[in-house]
Amino acid sequence: MNKILPAMLMITFLFCSNAFAITIVDTGAPSPLNQRSNLHQTQWLAAQFNLNQPYILTDIEGYFYASISGGTVKIIIYGDNETDLPDTTNELYIAEFSFSESDYGQTNWYGISGLNLYLDAGTYWVSFENWDSATLVAAMPRYAPLPIINEARAYDSGGSMTWTGFDELDMGLRIQATTVTESTIDAILEFFDESVADETLTGDGPGSSANGRLNALRNMLEMAGELISIGDIDGACGQLSAALGKCDGVSPLPDFVDGPAASDLHDMILELMNELGCE
Repeated sequence: MNKILPAMLMITFLFCSNAFAITIVDTGAPSPLNQRSNLHQTQWLAAQFNLNQPYILTDIEGYFYASISGGTVKIIIYGDNETDLPDTTNELYIAEFSFSESDYGQTNWYGISGLNLYLDAGTYWVSFENWDSATLVAAMPRYAPLPIINEARAYDSGGSMTWTGFDELDMGLRIQATTVTESTIDAILEFFDESVADETLTGDGPGSSANGRLNALRNMLEMAGELISIGDIDGACGQLSAALGKCDGVSPLPDFVDGPAASDLHDMILELMNELGCE
């Protein structure tokens, strides 16, 4: 099965995750012999899911019968429009996967893995769509053992797709994620400010340059947080890498800060970079 990397990622807040994925949605697999709902250019299928806390999604899979070798399915995460339908004006993530030749005629779990999709607590929709093929791409067996409560389908209503409730679909859906805890940038900035206040972190430089360097390092951290909030992870990693180099105590000098808290600040920044996958 071909997997394509995410084309768009929206991050609401930055959190520190644990290292182990857990299953947060699992309907179980419907029987392959059950009635199926078709997926093609003029019919898309979606299911609502709720998060009671922030998570980092890592895997999204639907239970499909693959009816075309090489057919592609788009997976889209939407917000909720508060009428138990997808809010298609609030598209948070999109990617696609393809069925291989060996998948043809098979019924199994198919989807995408290796995501790093941060979602805050709230209500969302996962939609399986096909935009290109007028022929049948896949079908989803119905009547999963632990069905989703709210489901929907979109159908062609004269050139545009219209969403309507379809709670009897009972698709097979699995979502894995890692749990998340505190806002890491906030924690780093709070530690920075407290350390400056108790003088365990001071600017390092001659004369008035010491205070300027201290402020410059804090500005780097603030900018990293702003870049993360708009999904610019590469930019954030660049800012964090620059900040790391100003509190590591090694060449090339100079460092911007000194004091007993400098090494702890370094470790917190490094941990954040590891969480983000910075190289």
